Amino acid sequence: CLNRDGTDMHVIASTKMSMEGTIESRSVIEDMLDQGRINKLLECDSNIVSYNPQSFFIIFQQWHRRNLRMIAWPLLSIIVWSCAWAAVFPSFGDWFPSIGDLRVHIVPLDGLINPILTPVSFLLVFRIGRSAVRYWDARAATGKIVQICRTFASTAAVGCRRDPRAVERAARLTCAFPVTVKNFLRAPKRECDRRGELGSVLSERDTEDVLRCRDEARGGLHYGPVLCLNKMRELVHLACCGTNHDTIVDGMLYQQLNNHIDILTGSWGALERINLTPLPFVYVVQLRTFLVIYLLFWAVLAVAKYSWVSLLPIVFLSWGLLGIEAAAVECERPFKWKGDHLSLGKMCIVVAKNVAQTLTDVGHVPELTAGGNTPTR
Repeated sequence: CLNRDGTDMHVIASTKMSMEGTIESRSVIEDMLDQGRINKLLECDSNIVSYNPQSFFIIFQQWHRRNLRMIAWPLLSIIVWSCAWAAVFPSFGDWFPSIGDLRVHIVPLDGLINPILTPVSFLLVFRIGRSAVRYWDARAATGKIVQICRTFASTAAVGCRRDPRAVERAARLTCAFPVTVKNFLRAPKRECDRRGELGSVLSERDTEDVLRCRDEARGGLHYGPVLCLNKMRELVHLACCGTNHDTIVDGMLYQQLNNHIDILTGSWGALERINLTPLPFVYVVQLRTFLVIYLLFWAVLAVAKYSWVSLLPIVFLSWGLLGIEAAAVECERPFKWKGDHLSLGKMCIVVAKNVAQTLTDVGHVPELTAGGNTPTR
């Protein structure tokens, strides 16, 4: 269809639509990459430990990050227990002449006490192994969220090009979704400003709805990720299933976008299962019972053999075995505000930057300037 000067009217319409998309969407990147919002998300990961994996000198660093609080009381109890036996053994024969030196009776029990270490070792290896698997599964699920957010934003930006407002809405919801997942997994901390993390990405009403869902970890009826997913699915339906739509093309687009939302739902569900499902009580209590029994018996045996000299090895061995259990507990649900947990704030920042680049690449907004800053309006 040509006008009087021979220009294709479809090109004019397409150019007009693109300009409308630029005008409507230029503030999207500014909202997503707002420096104040980025700083709030970075603050959520300010406690994350970074280290050089090539260096062995890290053994002298970050002592307060080793979950020592969990093992402090068991370790202190074993030290007191060992010191008490070291003080009792020399005088025991004087107190009970009929028994004599108690060490003579305890040292031969070496063959009965040391075999306990074998089942304890197997239990500890399985424990730390399962925690490592859960940690990696959590990392894989967060990576899947980032991947699908990229794909969803890209597919929506290209497939819904004729509706710039739908593209903008999809971009905003895509950036908000990882924030709602983070808030669902991580309990509120005074160090985190949840309203600041959302910034102006969502409308005021949507922001209030998302913030109203922050009590979900304590049995609330509303869940931020569910709210965000529902709005994304509603948006996809409105963008693909209205009048003046190509039945086949829009049907395929609708199916593809819904598949992306389904995967986001499944990834969030995987994170939820990891966060709400610790190892069974019976396994943990069995492991800790045999671990403490072995350490107590072995401490008595070591003191009987080597007296006060054995206290230092007892402390190091007890710290090592108890530390494995503490490390497993630290890693099995890696979503809290702790040094060894996942960088959930970084996940939100990566999604925001990727969505911003997508909008730029497909022509919905002007090209980003150096450093990732948006042009002024």
